[in-house]
Amino acid sequence: VSLFNKGAEALSSYGREEVIGRQGPVLYENEENAKKVMRRMREGDEKVSAFETAFRAKDGNLIPVLISASMLYDEEGREAGTVGFSKDLRERKQAEEKLRRAHDELREAYETLKRAQASAIVAEKLAALGRLTAGVTHEMLNPLQVVTLNLHMLIKAPSTPPEIVSQLREVEEHANRITKIVQDLLHFARHRPPERQPVDCNEAVGRTVDFMKHDLKLNDITVEANFEKALPAVSADPDQLRQVVLNLLTNARDAMPDGGRLLLRTNTVQVNGEHWVELRVEDTGSGIAPGHMEKLFDPFFTTKAEGEGTGLGLSICKGIVEAHGGAIWAENTSVGGVDFIVRLEIWGE
Repeated sequence: VSLFNKGAEALSSYGREEVIGRQGPVLYENEENAKKVMRRMREGDEKVSAFETAFRAKDGNLIPVLISASMLYDEEGREAGTVGFSKDLRERKQAEEKLRRAHDELREAYETLKRAQASAIVAEKLAALGRLTAGVTHEMLNPLQVVTLNLHMLIKAPSTPPEIVSQLREVEEHANRITKIVQDLLHFARHRPPERQPVDCNEAVGRTVDFMKHDLKLNDITVEANFEKALPAVSADPDQLRQVVLNLLTNARDAMPDGGRLLLRTNTVQVNGEHWVELRVEDTGSGIAPGHMEKLFDPFFTTKAEGEGTGLGLSICKGIVEAHGGAIWAENTSVGGVDFIVRLEIWGE
């Protein structure tokens, strides 16, 4: 180096006396960067214009620069060195970074607005659907109850021939299924606010399991329970809590058509300094496809075959749990099943 002006000193923090007379790349980030500039000059008629690279200052910090340089030759035409000018790009880079962040924030704001608009449209449609559904399902339940009651009486009647009884049982099964669908639609439409009281989560889960015990056994599903002793009471509507558990157990049963294991766990957890009761319902089914996970709690979304589900069970669970100030989500397990997690507020906290 034979020339190092005050601008170069200010840019690099090196003094002129520290640089003059040194060989090789003095300011470049590394030797490879210096060689790259030399190659660009040789390929560009012995010069390079507005080439972006980086210098390393005396304190070790990298400085983005824009350089223009030309080759120097001696009287015999041999390469004698280079002469170059550099422009500090730090302010421009900072401005570009601010612009990039502003662009990202604007894009995120735009996406948020689109999601909000979509949610508002969906909410309006669901509200209208809810009002229609509530009226229709209420009118359907009364005649359905009459049908199922008469079917039950015919099945139990001594005078009914055995071959007719089997047919009536099949009709009764379909009628019960219709009733369940109508009840799900009604629960979805009503959105009744919870009537909270202290509830023993272990007892609520245990009673619901007892209710489904015969059904689970028929489907070759074994139940394992791991309940935390002295679990604090949760702040919940007992009927709505049991409905959440029933829906989760039904969902787990349907996920294991060839049988399997159902693991139920309760425990207290601390999150961000707050204590919660956590309920986990884990099955050994086939799990949830990654593309379906984000839609899992959407109304009317189902992976079941047509005619086998309304897609309302998990949506109802989500609505109930969130109305209680809690949270519900699902995770695929390491063995291939699904673990549904429900987090509920503790009574009095």
